[in-house]
Amino acid sequence: MEFYVNIDVKSQISAEQINYLASLVNVAYIEKKWSIIWGGFNHLKAILFLTNLALQNRNVHYLHLISGQDFPVKKLSDFKSFFNLQNKNSYIDCLKIEDIGWSGNNGLDRIQYYNFHNWLDAKNLKSRSILNKFSVIQKKIGLKRKLAFSQKELYGGSIWWSLPRETANYVAQFYKQHRRVLNKFRHTLCSEEFYFQSVLKNSSNSFQLDKSNLRYVDWNARNGSNPSFLDLENYQAIKSSDAFFARKFHEHISKY
Repeated sequence: MEFYVNIDVKSQISAEQINYLASLVNVAYIEKKWSIIWGGFNHLKAILFLTNLALQNRNVHYLHLISGQDFPVKKLSDFKSFFNLQNKNSYIDCLKIEDIGWSGNNGLDRIQYYNFHNWLDAKNLKSRSILNKFSVIQKKIGLKRKLAFSQKELYGGSIWWSLPRETANYVAQFYKQHRRVLNKFRHTLCSEEFYFQSVLKNSSNSFQLDKSNLRYVDWNARNGSNPSFLDLENYQAIKSSDAFFARKFHEHISKY
């Protein structure tokens, strides 16, 4: 088991802490390479970069995408038993865009209008106001972008997935061979919630896509976050779930 880690450039982690983590035997890569702003294109670029790195190791046969607020909730022996060489299932949340139920025209507004979240942080009140104004202006003048996939070919879902090597490698090779498609997602809000799903569902390969991504998430607005920061109230639900990871954990709220 190896870890490939991007640390947000904005993080306050020290060089000494990074060096310590890099010295751990199962940390294959850890760098401050990408600055990640919620909803921005750099998030997708970082995921593709780390996916490509992991695939360079021929011994990696399953890839799991997690954030710094995710934690494994099954024993290592359960991981090894479940994600074995015979398991070819791709665990990725994947629905047609019209079936997801996202806000903003079922999420279509995220991709058909220009979004500038790679440069403006929507969590900042002033930046969010500017972003909203951009959106209103585009709708008023009828400005729409050309989509990388037709609306019927668009799929989306949660960013967090567990993919066998064959599936992850297909997306990695598609990215290298079709850079123009990736660039079409540059001004998409949360492009990482469209790209993998749309590429895989429009493939001629018969990938076994399981609609469960094996993650436990509490979507109630609680503990100052939506989705909720997990606490003891979630313990039994996590324990009885089929999830291998849970999120979001908080260094103080999630202690017990």
